[in-house]
Amino acid sequence: MITGYYDGSVQGEQARGYGIGLLSQYGGGIFVLAVSTPQKLGQDIIAAADYLAQNTHFSKRETGDVF
Repeated sequence: MITGYYDGSVQGEQARGYGIGLLSQYGGGIFVLAVSTPQKLGQDIIAAADYLAQNTHFSKRETGDVF
């Protein structure tokens, strides 16, 4: 897992984001990004993003024979 804060703009307005990247042990992964105004990106929004990341489970897909 890797996390970080991002500052920039969205449609001309200042924005702040909190991102979480997860890699699957089976290949691939996900990226969770919570974006809000700099004043409103608080602990509640960050906690929701953390919850999504911490409750993500990866599984290995079984593939059948290709004909």
